[in-house]
Amino acid sequence: MIDLKRLNLPFYTSEHGIPASARRHADTVQAADALLWSSPAYHGSVSGAFKNAVDWLALLADHDPPYISNKPVGMLTTAGGV
Repeated sequence: MIDLKRLNLPFYTSEHGIPASARRHADTVQAADALLWSSPAYHGSVSGAFKNAVDWLALLADHDPPYISNKPVGMLTTAGGV
């Protein structure tokens, strides 16, 4: 389980070095057989923290297969309201 609150990812940028937390995150995702993603909904989309974590998966571009190709991914989202 990856808890974004504990992951401590900085905002994604390709202009600076790669933080260790981002490398660990990408390596964990790469090693998974399948992914189940969950995020609260904010203004009709996923949270900014969730989007940032997905942006850091750009580190998997040079893997074979790249990114999260050939992995089952499930997405759960919740929203409050009436």
